[in-house]
Amino acid sequence: MNMNSIFKLRATTVLAVGLASAATLSAADFTVTNTATAGAGSLRQAIADANASPGPDRILFNIAGAGVHKIDVTNDPLPTVTDTLTIDGYSQPGSAPNTANIGSNAVLLIRIDGAPPENRQTGEIPHNLILEAPNCIVQGLMITSYVVIVGDTAYGPRAVGIRISREGAVVQGNFVGTDGSDARLGFVSGITIAASNTLIGGDTPAARNVIAGSYTGITTTNVSPQPVNDIRIAGNQIGTNPQPEGATNAKAIGAGASSEGIFLGNGGTGTLVGGRTAAEANLISGNHTGIRVSGSGKAVEGNLIGLQPDLATPAANNQQAGVLVTGADNVIGGLAPGAGNQIAFNRRGILVSHPGQLGNVFPVAFRNRILSNAIFSNSLIDIDVGGTFGDGPTRNDFGDGDSGPNDLQNFPVVASVDATDGGTTVSGALNSTASTGFTLQFFETLENARGQNLLATLNVTTDQSGQAPFQFLYPGEISGIVRATATRADGSSSELSPVSGLVQLANISTRGFVGTGANILIGGFIIRAEQPKKIAVRALGPSVNVSNRLADPYLELYDANGTLLAKNDDWRTAPEQDQQQLRNSGIAPTSDVEAAIVASLPAGNFTAQMSGVNGGTGNGIVEIYDLDNFTAASGRLMNISTRGLVQTGDDLLIGGFIVRGDVGTRLVARAIGPDLTARGVAGALQDPTLELRDSSGNLIAENDNWRSANPDLEESFRPGDERDAVVDVRLAPGPYTAVVRGKNNTSGIALVEVYALD
Repeated sequence: MNMNSIFKLRATTVLAVGLASAATLSAADFTVTNTATAGAGSLRQAIADANASPGPDRILFNIAGAGVHKIDVTNDPLPTVTDTLTIDGYSQPGSAPNTANIGSNAVLLIRIDGAPPENRQTGEIPHNLILEAPNCIVQGLMITSYVVIVGDTAYGPRAVGIRISREGAVVQGNFVGTDGSDARLGFVSGITIAASNTLIGGDTPAARNVIAGSYTGITTTNVSPQPVNDIRIAGNQIGTNPQPEGATNAKAIGAGASSEGIFLGNGGTGTLVGGRTAAEANLISGNHTGIRVSGSGKAVEGNLIGLQPDLATPAANNQQAGVLVTGADNVIGGLAPGAGNQIAFNRRGILVSHPGQLGNVFPVAFRNRILSNAIFSNSLIDIDVGGTFGDGPTRNDFGDGDSGPNDLQNFPVVASVDATDGGTTVSGALNSTASTGFTLQFFETLENARGQNLLATLNVTTDQSGQAPFQFLYPGEISGIVRATATRADGSSSELSPVSGLVQLANISTRGFVGTGANILIGGFIIRAEQPKKIAVRALGPSVNVSNRLADPYLELYDANGTLLAKNDDWRTAPEQDQQQLRNSGIAPTSDVEAAIVASLPAGNFTAQMSGVNGGTGNGIVEIYDLDNFTAASGRLMNISTRGLVQTGDDLLIGGFIVRGDVGTRLVARAIGPDLTARGVAGALQDPTLELRDSSGNLIAENDNWRSANPDLEESFRPGDERDAVVDVRLAPGPYTAVVRGKNNTSGIALVEVYALD
């Protein structure tokens, strides 16, 4: 039987234990009849007597008089519980467990209040109730003290409401740190768990604890040498006051934890917060941070994080995040039905952060899975991967070679969302680690970002260039914005893809036959920038993996007026600083006879002309690289238009380009042949065809005569001759090629052009 099933069985039987007859279920009953700090009939005496009575005993209450009965332990700490014991506050006449599906209408009449004095010599933190016996049960009590929070500092008693130090404890149906008002009546930690197989709450309304008003609501902590495993926290309300169904308490979130609602400490495995049914969901709201997940092996499933008890009104965990993950190998949500959390209206939805990024602690926040959650309307960001205190959106990097929390996993980019007869087709691509499996999830963020639906889950594998295109048909209308996450096979999840972002052509190149005279390879490109942009141009021949390679390339760079700006024969003869720039950028040619130029260019049109030394001919590649960091201020490479000779076999004209950025972009590619004749180019290709392919060679789009597929093409992109070819598509970031052929294996000079429009 799995842990989830075991806890479900325990959750449904504990209240029966508390309310059944003592004769059948307990070795002995001890009844509290007064609120005295000691003596006959006191709680202190009942615990002492139960400790001395072997076997599972019970403490019941029968204190005369109406209303709440407060037992003050400030100056007289209760004895530690050292033998299995049930403390049943519901046994007090007039008490009643919660029956509300939302909030709590429980009537609790026994209140253990105050905090024993701290031992200043030993530094030992005092506790209201200490459970050092196995299989103890605490239910139907109010456990209160006071704590004053200023900023992130707790003042007042450094005390714990309940400390669990032995396995098998169950805590259900209590108010901890609150009496139902908006006053802070809590502790440094409301409940501290230092033992395995512990259940806080359950899967029924009666099992719900209301935990508020403390610095930290629930703390789990490892106890060396034995790890603390298999903790279950389910069905509780943490950070808000009871506010039963139908109540209108405007101050319901006034007593949230000033640190974490739940802090899952280092060590141990098998901890589960929440569950896969609505009854097991914790409501975690109004705290500094909802849940902090440290260590490994923790799961957070099916919870409501950032909402008031009405499940609609915001109640932000408003300083750090709904969920803060500083450990490794944890799961927030999951692929099973019901495992996803609803995380909304917080400062950040989920933050994955190295805890020691600003200190000396070794980074640990890796391989954390974030799956199937509805994450929306968080004020700063929905998922933030990176930064000790969050650093906002992390941009994709081509090839995903950067490092940080969750390895700064790249997110998928949705390029197009198109309505079809059968529903809606969603297309795009993930660019990440090469030859690696990923789980992609797609979400519809609803209007005004007030909700989110899971649309699809896909499994993909990137190719050798790190690219994994995707497409799926959703059987219905999608009216909101589609966003996506990627989770690598080893567990690291990405941020949600952004609604908007930067995009540009990062590397634009053309492969073709380099002839002589008018048949040299001429690459044109356009720069749009407010300040000079640093680029590199390469002319490759010997390293090109085709037959009939150009043996010794020569490269010249011209501006729009035909002014020669730079030239190079062998790249090792370039200035030393340019050679070093090429090496640093990872684009130094592999052959010493290949040519390269590094230049800072203003906005404008430029051409790179590639020829062969001493009239040599053969296949070659001319490439233009953007060497600037990718920011809005860096400007963009907007276009490549390369003229070359189209022949047959390997001697085609192929335009290669990389789309870099965080969102999809519209791109127009053109193959121009007949129009060149009107421009005075002899031997122009009379009927070009155009293919657009991805990094794996998959055909994305093709065209022969442009009007056949693009009758409504904008005027500025319409060729003068209908035999020219055009494709108009939306693409996700990644490498692509535009291949120009001659129809029926014809040859001639052609122009291949690629325009990035967004």
